Amino acid sequence: MINVYFDSIKNTLDKMDKQQIYLVTYFIRNCFGNIYIFGNGGSAATASHFAQDLNKMADKRCICLNDNIPSILAYGNDVGFESIFKLQLSKLIQDGDIVIGISCSGNSRNVTDAIAYAKERGCNTIGFMGFDGGILKSLVDYFIHVPLDDMQVCEDIHLIITHTILKLLKFDLPTWKDNKK
Repeated sequence: MINVYFDSIKNTLDKMDKQQIYLVTYFIRNCFGNIYIFGNGGSAATASHFAQDLNKMADKRCICLNDNIPSILAYGNDVGFESIFKLQLSKLIQDGDIVIGISCSGNSRNVTDAIAYAKERGCNTIGFMGFDGGILKSLVDYFIHVPLDDMQVCEDIHLIITHTILKLLKFDLPTWKDNKK
């Protein structure tokens, strides 16, 4: 079973579109505003980890909205769980900000509603998703798509990709078009 799981990760990584990773990296590198990131469950853990890494290692201003438990509970209780990220963004986002939503299915309503709101407000958007990409894939400017219908492998690969982005941010790469692998 271990080899099957490890092979699934390796095979999926081999199928990944590396250009997506370069595009997202350049998009983040060129952000001079704030970066807001969020997700649910395992994606929330990845969002929290990525935000911390971007703040510490990439010198970006990144805020993870799912780390704000009092706001999540207040909005969830008073308005509805589907609004927990959108309502936080409504008080925070400005021109030049990037909003990153993570949802393995691509269909988590609180993530897709927040991304749609951010686009309406003129923010740049990034999505991390798996399966067929769901609604999220069609909403964002750039995306990382894990082409596999396996929640755990998708979550693992999203974390691997965030670490890959951090490594890429440390190097002066020519242009994303020059990076074909």
